[in-house]
Formats: sequence, structure tokens, C-alpha cells
Amino acid sequence: MYFAFKLDGLSQADVRAAKNFVTYQSGRAWGEDLCELLIQPMYKDGTYGPTMHIVAKPNGSNWVERKLDPRLYADPWQPFEATAIRFATTLQDATWRGEIAIPWKALGESGKGRPTMLRFNFVQHRTATGESDSWAGPIDFGRDENFMGLLLVRDPENPGMAIGPRETPR
Repeated sequence: MYFAFKLDGLSQADVRAAKNFVTYQSGRAWGEDLCELLIQPMYKDGTYGPTMHIVAKPNGSNWVERKLDPRLYADPWQPFEATAIRFATTLQDATWRGEIAIPWKALGESGKGRPTMLRFNFVQHRTATGESDSWAGPIDFGRDENFMGLLLVRDPENPGMAIGPRETPR
């Protein structure tokens, strides 16, 4: 899955230090410009995969975590390593452009194949104003999986259809 973005409103402050993790205050990212992707695969059998949270920063760093079973973990958001997620970024004045490449196998579960739909949200945080914007609507927390939009994943062999080429519609 490839995702590209162009964001405006970056802080023009001279940044002399950077980190690859996010500081959250009351559940909200603070203190730096960043964007967040929240992705959860949905499969043709009606099941869902784990929710993945990707944070990208203008300095080229990214942070990836998955939400695990909250009954088993005090903090269900756990770092997800070795995902082979690639991120490229450019800056020009207050404009930030980026592209993120996410392997399908990093998003889903073994044996499930490619998802047919993705629950999805994209959030931008601006450090200069403290404002946030969301693709799926007004939310205050980038990791809020209860408020996500939906993307249809098209079959690459038959891009007009959401089902596989050997299946018949119901």
C-alpha cells in the first residue's frame, strides 16, 4: 500500500533536536509537527486484522505500533518492529510532502491474503498552533480507532472489482 501526502502549516522554528517516538499528553500528540495513519484491514470473510498506527515526522523518522488485546496488556499499543515500512519526505518552507510504502504482509495476518477494505484515518498535528486535522472527521486523538473512514482495496488484476477474479458476487 502506498500513501502520499502534502501538508501545509509546518512550524518554521529552527529544530535542533529530533526523536523517533511521540510524546502524548492526555492521549494527544504534542510538541512537534507530525502525521498519523491509523489502518485496520478487513477481509472478505468479515474478519478484521490488527489496528496499525504509523507516525511520520518531517525529519524522516517514523514510529510504528499495533494495538493488541487490551485484556492482556496495560498499554495495548505496542511497538511493531521489522515491518519494512519505507518513508520518504521533502520540506520546502512550511510545506511537507511525504510518501509511505507499507507491505501488505505488515498490515495483515498470516494466511488471510490481501484485505478487501481498510478502516483508515490520517491526522496532521501542527506544533505552531496546536491544531489537528483528520481525514475522517473531527477527532482529538490520532489513535482513536472508533472514528475511522473506509477505503476499498481494488484487485490489481481486475481494478474495477473489489472481489477476486475467481469469485462470483453474492
